[in-house]
Amino acid sequence: FPTAFDPHFLQHGGLKRYAFHTDLIMEYKTQDGWSFNSLTAYHKEKGAQISNLSFRDGQSVPNTFAPPGADTRPYILWLVMVQSKNYDWSQEFRVTSPQDKRLRFVAGGNLLKNKNPGGAGVYGDTPLGTLVLSSTTRQQALTPAFFGGAYFDVFPKLTVSGEVRYQWDKVEQQALTTSTGALIPGGGPLFKETFTSFSPRATVDYKYADNSTAYGLWSRGYRPGGF
Repeated sequence: FPTAFDPHFLQHGGLKRYAFHTDLIMEYKTQDGWSFNSLTAYHKEKGAQISNLSFRDGQSVPNTFAPPGADTRPYILWLVMVQSKNYDWSQEFRVTSPQDKRLRFVAGGNLLKNKNPGGAGVYGDTPLGTLVLSSTTRQQALTPAFFGGAYFDVFPKLTVSGEVRYQWDKVEQQALTTSTGALIPGGGPLFKETFTSFSPRATVDYKYADNSTAYGLWSRGYRPGGF
């Protein structure tokens, strides 16, 4: 059956994962309190999990469902393997005004690229043989965004703030196999769409005592669409 990578990567129950994460943070501050930041990150993960859905040890149970002449050795009755691969890269730039002022702000933009080249395969080993339980799909998303916020001290203990974020989620998805594990020559239909969103947030903070703050918050969020 098609797999995201060599199924011998994991040959026993449990979870195995290789992960590489790297981040670079750079900051430049001026003498009058302005701050310029750059955040860069790259992540790569490869993992597989084998679990027994019956949650019991079936190693001593003979396979009485096997046809004549087939392997009837004891084995786990309902074994499922899940594979996944994932890559992502992101870059953010932001500028922050001096924080000792009555009116402060932050503004910036970021870009996130996420790619799954064909993971999330689910395969099951049952008394009747090996089954494919889901299709293997290729997915990727590119998300540029801009954001900003302003913060104003009405009084020393009372602060009001407003923040906004606008982003584009450019999503792609394509099936590489059917739900039974059969390869689709050239892949299935390629689904592509761009989902836009505007997310505002308003906050009121009141520091009524030392180390104590009461606040009210209103916000609106979005979840990108899919196929």
